[in-house]
Amino acid sequence: MKKFLISFIVIIIFGLISYYFLYQPSQKSANEAVSGNNTEPPKTNTENSLATTSIPISTLTINGTSTKSVTINDGDSVTIFWSSKNADEYPIFLTTTGCVDSKMNRKDFLYGKLSAGGSDKFTIGGAQSADKVIGCDFAFTYIAKNTATGEQASDTVRIKVSR
Repeated sequence: MKKFLISFIVIIIFGLISYYFLYQPSQKSANEAVSGNNTEPPKTNTENSLATTSIPISTLTINGTSTKSVTINDGDSVTIFWSSKNADEYPIFLTTTGCVDSKMNRKDFLYGKLSAGGSDKFTIGGAQSADKVIGCDFAFTYIAKNTATGEQASDTVRIKVSR
């Protein structure tokens, strides 16, 4: 019964996170979904000239460098920066693998909808969920879509929580 309750709670949490980012993406920070502690609102740049004849460009980085992969300790903060050109839709997906708590593993979970460019600082894990994120490899994939042409580009960063 205890395993069922834990599984049920995890499913409810992921459902709430999905609802939160699908229907209120510009009002709250990813920080709240990951750590429950919003210390800095996301910064966004909504200027993006959509050229229907150009191929979209998508860029996603960690901590403002060209870094595509980092290993952090439980409770550390990171800042993800994103930008795009020639696009008008900007979903971001999350795939989580390698977690000690296998219920945390997810594939291609729609994490939210972003803007053409911006940044967001958030904390992974912390006191409330330390045992759940140890060993997790979070792969964020930002997609820039041009709905007029059907073209898209994507970029991925990985954040691994050390064991």
